Amino acid sequence: MIDGVIHRIDCSQEKLLENLLSKQPDFSSYGQNWNGINMFVNRIGPIEIPEFICLQHTITIPTHSISSLETTIDGKLLSGSLYKGDIMLDPAQVLIHQRLHEVAEGIVLHLEPSLLRTIAADDINPDSIELLQTQRREDALVSNLGFALWKILEVGQPCQMYAEAVANFLAAHLLQNYATKKFSFKEYTGGLSPRKLAQVLDYIDAHLSDDLSIKTLASISELSPYYFSRLFKQSKGCSPHQYILRKRVEQAKYLLRNSNLSIADIALTCGFAHQSHLNRYFKRIVGVTPREYLAM
Repeated sequence: MIDGVIHRIDCSQEKLLENLLSKQPDFSSYGQNWNGINMFVNRIGPIEIPEFICLQHTITIPTHSISSLETTIDGKLLSGSLYKGDIMLDPAQVLIHQRLHEVAEGIVLHLEPSLLRTIAADDINPDSIELLQTQRREDALVSNLGFALWKILEVGQPCQMYAEAVANFLAAHLLQNYATKKFSFKEYTGGLSPRKLAQVLDYIDAHLSDDLSIKTLASISELSPYYFSRLFKQSKGCSPHQYILRKRVEQAKYLLRNSNLSIADIALTCGFAHQSHLNRYFKRIVGVTPREYLAM
């Protein structure tokens, strides 16, 4: 707290976060248009972070051991160490004050509370959602997801739909494992109805070059993103993200054989961010690069 003012930080806005930490993150998802989740990777310390309230749920994943961390949550002091593979969860709207006595690096995920409230609206009373503050807990699943998001940002790979899928999965995981009340979700089988599936697939075909999102596709099927992803996979045998990548690669194969466009232009036409983005997935799915495919 500075001059009696407690900072309320909206971590969906990069500048507010930078002002709190007094430095720009080493990597961040700002500008990626992710829905419901943001992330950054930062190397800071020693540092004392003034009292603040974050509007998002915060998950911190250390990239290496941190031997001395003091966190005060709503007046309660928690101190100790964190190890790689641990996570720290700070629920939204709690008063936080932190002291870090050494240089430390970590992945920080911010989840919008609205995501938890809407992930399974039919099953959950939004007023009953309350997450437990967790100073140290080994959670390989959450840790691995955080490192995966960092990796695709590091290589410059656009990943809006993948990030949304991670956000929805994390929201369900937090509700089932970190809430004061145990939540469960209905299980739907049989996939999307033929009508809704056709609507979604037609939309994907018509907007293949656009920055597609699970949130948009879920709204077409009138489902929450969480249930849409599960039912889509039951219908098509793969996630929406994987399906769209395969469709984009199929379109690229066609254009390589039937147009005079350069590989770079084909990449943009098919919804890839750049040629190397196309090359990566083309080789993963087809087994050869676009240039090698042309020469066959």
